[in-house]
Amino acid sequence: GQARQWQPSPETVYPPHDNSREVEQVAQLVGAVNVGGARQVLGQLVLLAQNGEMPPLAFAAAMSKLSSELCAAYPNIAGKTLRDLAIVWRWPNIFQYYLSLCAELERLCEHLKQAYEGENRRKISQAVRYVREHYLSDLDMGDVSRHVTMNYTQFSHLFKQYTGQNFLEYLK
Repeated sequence: GQARQWQPSPETVYPPHDNSREVEQVAQLVGAVNVGGARQVLGQLVLLAQNGEMPPLAFAAAMSKLSSELCAAYPNIAGKTLRDLAIVWRWPNIFQYYLSLCAELERLCEHLKQAYEGENRRKISQAVRYVREHYLSDLDMGDVSRHVTMNYTQFSHLFKQYTGQNFLEYLK
């Protein structure tokens, strides 16, 4: 097979590098459907590895850990491609690997975004039903947001987005 330019060289001495914080950050950014932020952090890791500031084996271990974490967190969405991305040496160079990983993260984020939108829509519908059922009660937005297990600020924003009115306007 073709020699991989970016595989580890036994004679190269690399500075120590712990990248667990960056891996955790990428996983959190994906969970928040922030693919741009995830790409940025991954790009920084790629540059460290490309410039020799991170050992190739450390980069490979980080990407394997990221792949494993994302597959575990999203087993119904993560596909074979994300599992394949756990082994960085399958790509001819680090930039092709980076592009493949970013494309897979974009796909994953799009699925998450659709899932979150569906869940948000369901929760706002549940809130509207709750308001209708308890209309004669003393309702406040905090009680309703807690009833549907949503953050107050997020609930306020989504309630207006989905109903076209803010909570107080809706009650009138």
